[in-house]
Amino acid sequence: MSSPFVSTATRTATTTMTAARVRTVMLEVAADFTGVAVAGHAAYDKCMEWNTDLSFLLEKEALRNFQIQFTCDGHTPVALEYTVSADGTLQSSDKAGGIDYFALPKGTRASLYVSLNYESQHIETVKTYLRDHGWGFNGQAISGTGTKDRVYSTDGYGVTRNKIGTW
Repeated sequence: MSSPFVSTATRTATTTMTAARVRTVMLEVAADFTGVAVAGHAAYDKCMEWNTDLSFLLEKEALRNFQIQFTCDGHTPVALEYTVSADGTLQSSDKAGGIDYFALPKGTRASLYVSLNYESQHIETVKTYLRDHGWGFNGQAISGTGTKDRVYSTDGYGVTRNKIGTW
């Protein structure tokens, strides 16, 4: 016998993401990438590809966070982790900078790790895009306690940059 009471639940989520806001925030991230390239930890063209790919992922609301990971033989890896916020809570913004990439050990290599939002309605499109652009799906985040370093935001949308590891 079925219950005479029927209940439904709905969840409403509001997002502050717009393509224009993504572009504005990614200008600051691109400045970080430029610093990485100038210090010789990754090729400039590769860093700009990262910026393009991340912008696509952000516009598809398919990104939770990402890390620029710095590794060097004989040294503990460190990372800059950028956590996405689209709920209107980010109300201030900093300028890029504040990292001396030249202080990292000689031979340091930078790579990019992304943590996807598998709840995105565009996740299949995103996975196809990533495969087509040479991304793998077996990366690992550098873990550790993050220290808040910068916020890049506009109109409630943006990313918080945290330093992971001993800088």
